[in-house]
Amino acid sequence: MNIDYNEMDVYRDIWRVRLATGNPSPLYNDSVNHARTLITELLRFAKREVWIYCSNLGEDVWGQDDVYESLGQAIANGVRINVLVQNQPGKDNKALARLDAANIIVRITSSEFKPNFIVADGKAFRFEEDPSIRKGVACANDQQMADALISKFNALCGTSTPVNPKTTAAA
Repeated sequence: MNIDYNEMDVYRDIWRVRLATGNPSPLYNDSVNHARTLITELLRFAKREVWIYCSNLGEDVWGQDDVYESLGQAIANGVRINVLVQNQPGKDNKALARLDAANIIVRITSSEFKPNFIVADGKAFRFEEDPSIRKGVACANDQQMADALISKFNALCGTSTPVNPKTTAAA
């Protein structure tokens, strides 16, 4: 029997087990593939609410089938989705169109705060301090850090404005 089980499958399974068991150990990541895997599973894990703070819902992550489909499933499952971007999404942004179709308002901030993060259900998260190098940390169960990220998200929302999906910037 030939089983095609690669490094990313193992990484995804480790993350799934941590989410399922509430394991508080950090899981480090350093690639766009790791980011996609962690975000996909956080969206699948979420039952109540997700907070997304990112550069611009970039197609290299948010437009890829795994993340895009998980975002759609979270919306279909009634998960409340909160999105705040640092820059205008590009023209024809798939994730922005999906969020707009679900009447989810994406907001844009003028803040210089550059880390990216996603928090699911107030305890699981992925945090990327410097998005340009794609290194981050994820944790399935750290309510204190998750609360801090949500507080930062809420503070940044105070100075944000809605993104108009009909007038997104050229890609």
